[in-house]
Amino acid sequence: MYIQKGKRIQSVTIQKAILKTLKELGKSHWGKGLYQKLKHMTMGDIRRAANALKELNDALLDGRSVFAVCDKYPPGNLDTGSHHFSIYYITKEGKTCCFWAGPFMEKLGANKNKMESGLKYFTFRSGVIGMSRVLDATDGVFTYLRSIGGCYAQIEIL
Repeated sequence: MYIQKGKRIQSVTIQKAILKTLKELGKSHWGKGLYQKLKHMTMGDIRRAANALKELNDALLDGRSVFAVCDKYPPGNLDTGSHHFSIYYITKEGKTCCFWAGPFMEKLGANKNKMESGLKYFTFRSGVIGMSRVLDATDGVFTYLRSIGGCYAQIEIL
């Protein structure tokens, strides 16, 4: 795993960054579609997303494990179709926790899945060939963390 260390970020600071991101999406011509999906986020949703990002950043800073699990891959030829990943990290208490930022997951690059597909509600999907599928799928989360002062990481698959 490659980590570019950032700084500790308080949950309140992340909440402000999320609100700023939502405001910028609303003004952007390219972000209108995503803004329409996210404009109904409550302050509770924003707090949960901020806490999830803070916990993920803290795990990276403290040297705890952060990794991806492949939830679904295409049958047969692995070079065709999409791979779906979830991000996990180890909490301070030593528990394995799935990264979950509610509706804000879409801004971080996650895809909403149909309930009948047997996948989690949001997964990080990659369909690329010729590079790390995990990097392609999860880069949005860590790029966002870095943009607000946190850590950037290229995680490995478990």
